[in-house]
Amino acid sequence: MKQMSNRSNRRASIRAEKIVPGALEMDIKSVPKTEEEAHRIQQILSGCVLFRHLDQDQLMKLQGAMFQVNKNDGDVIIRQGEDGDNFYILDDGSVDVFIKKSNDYPSELVTTYGQGDSFGELAIMYNAPRAATCVAKSDVRLWALDRVSFKVIVMMTTIEKREAHKSFLRKVPILTQLTDYEILTIADALQEEEFTEGSVICREGDSGDKFY
Repeated sequence: MKQMSNRSNRRASIRAEKIVPGALEMDIKSVPKTEEEAHRIQQILSGCVLFRHLDQDQLMKLQGAMFQVNKNDGDVIIRQGEDGDNFYILDDGSVDVFIKKSNDYPSELVTTYGQGDSFGELAIMYNAPRAATCVAKSDVRLWALDRVSFKVIVMMTTIEKREAHKSFLRKVPILTQLTDYEILTIADALQEEEFTEGSVICREGDSGDKFY
């Protein structure tokens, strides 16, 4: 019988991990940083697609929980197939990303990360083995977020916000006939906008491109 591929083995090892916010809140640490470091991390996080739905308070929690990691040129930061422990953002330097498709072929360079890029979120979001190997291409400075903090801050706040959006969308008369799936689809697409007093939100005669 033909042996299962590495990919199949990796898929089988993905497992559910229940997170209880109240039980894990005490495990979220806040790491002291200089004002410059905190501002730099906040800027990088704000530009990450993964965190665009988070508000400023949530981003501040992420920033507070991140800790600095320094690696030398050639150091392996994460290794394909290993369990994921941290999510990383790259503050300085560059990182090569390699993927080994099978034992019969050498690892292939697929991309290179630079300042402001992030990696490692898939393994700790889905409790799956690392999908690639990341190697420092130069001396690098990273900021890392551990698995528990990542899941509690990112995943739980996302779920809470989704439920809050679902609750008030259910009160909008024009949406009362929609299914839960349709309501949640809208909830996931919502983006917060702020207006100062006197600002024009929509103008008569203009083409409509948003629903408020």
